Amino acid sequence: MNLNQLKILFWNARGITNKLTEFKKFIHLNDIDVACVCESFLKSEKTLFVKGYRTIQKNRTNGRFGGLFIIVKENLSFGELPLPKLNLLECLGVKIGKANLILTYLPGQSTDRTINNSFINDLKRISSSFESLFIIGDINARHRTWNCADNNRAGILLHQYLSQSKCFLSVPDDHTYCPVSMCMRPSTIDLILTDAVIPHSKPWVINEFHSDHLPIRFDITIKITTASVQNIPIYSQANWKLFREELDYLLGPL
Repeated sequence: MNLNQLKILFWNARGITNKLTEFKKFIHLNDIDVACVCESFLKSEKTLFVKGYRTIQKNRTNGRFGGLFIIVKENLSFGELPLPKLNLLECLGVKIGKANLILTYLPGQSTDRTINNSFINDLKRISSSFESLFIIGDINARHRTWNCADNNRAGILLHQYLSQSKCFLSVPDDHTYCPVSMCMRPSTIDLILTDAVIPHSKPWVINEFHSDHLPIRFDITIKITTASVQNIPIYSQANWKLFREELDYLLGPL
């Protein structure tokens, strides 16, 4: 096992299909180890492929928008996390070394009533199920404490929750959401919740990609193992004639 600095990217893509070329170029040029993307807008039959990476994804099976995927460098050992049943949050998780990374999205169209009933309960289910935890995502929670112009219902509940939970909030200094409409103000709604068991850098905003959300980057330091190459025999391509000849030679006259 080796001590590694993992480069992690998070981004709300607002639709990946027409941005996939620039996304692939960026992660290869910047040697990103793990990229977590929400609002892919991919439907159930669409599979994402990025050369040099393995992908897990959770596409929307109904309704518009949504969709999650995580890509991990193919030389890193990882496993998909079995997540608890959630009522509101869309989540997808991977375990790399001891780190549990959970990509999370709170649908922007959620009503205050739905948020009141389910938002914090979902966060509690996740945080009580895992340690060495990073909840990464657009959870549409605005609060002045983390550089938003005003508070919304999710932000108020999250602020209260953080005051009594084991999790801490890690946010970049710059706004992560820059709306096109002049009537809306920039805010910081792309957040990282962590129990701070594993060392990590302060996240920062990257001015890349065509979306109203800017990607954020951060690093974590963990012990990881590289993925072993699994050799799978393809029996249909075996030289059975040569095999029989070798077997006859080894066995000798019967």
